[in-house]
Order: sequence, then C-alpha cells, then structure tokens
Amino acid sequence: GYDVDGTDQTSLGQFSGRVQQTYKHYVPRFFVPGHGCTFSVALVRFPPPATKEIQYLNAKDALTYTDIVCDPVLYGNVRPLGISIMWPKVSFDLVFRRKSHIDIRIT
Repeated sequence: GYDVDGTDQTSLGQFSGRVQQTYKHYVPRFFVPGHGCTFSVALVRFPPPATKEIQYLNAKDALTYTDIVCDPVLYGNVRPLGISIMWPKVSFDLVFRRKSHIDIRIT
C-alpha cells in the first residue's frame, strides 16, 4: 500500500551539517481538581491532497480537452450516460450529465 509522505529521511530530502539534533517536545501535566492529573497528546496526519486525482490521471491514457478544462458548458453538451436498474418493485434510471450532476428518475 501507499505510505504517507514524510515518514523517513529519504522522503523528506537530504540534510547537511555535522550534527543532527532531535527536539523533545514536552507537555507538562496539569492538575484538574476532582479528576487527578490529566494530559493529552494528539498526532494527526493527513494524506496528500491530490491522491485521488493522481490515480485518475494515471489510469487515463490521454486526457481530452474536456477533461483538462472541466468547463460546465462543455459537459452540458455531452450526451448523457444512462444506467437503468431494475428491482422487483421499483425501477429507476440514473443519468450522469456532468461530473457533479446526476438525475434520478423513479418510475
């Protein structure tokens, strides 16, 4: 699987100098009356923001002008892609007009 960026020195780049120093982060404990000593530590990591976009771009062989520009007017002129789904008592059609617009028709 894909690991997050910046987990070791090779992905963070090179450093130069004679001494590599580490910094110890210290959060003092504090007393809350009636609850004893309390302290909390949180390490929050977020994935790179363009993960899904990179996967989409790598999956496509060649991008069209419409893919690059993402103009709603151009997507409005594209023929809709329709999918019909039949269940025993309900049937509905999904019509994808643009990347962000879906029509659902229940019959």
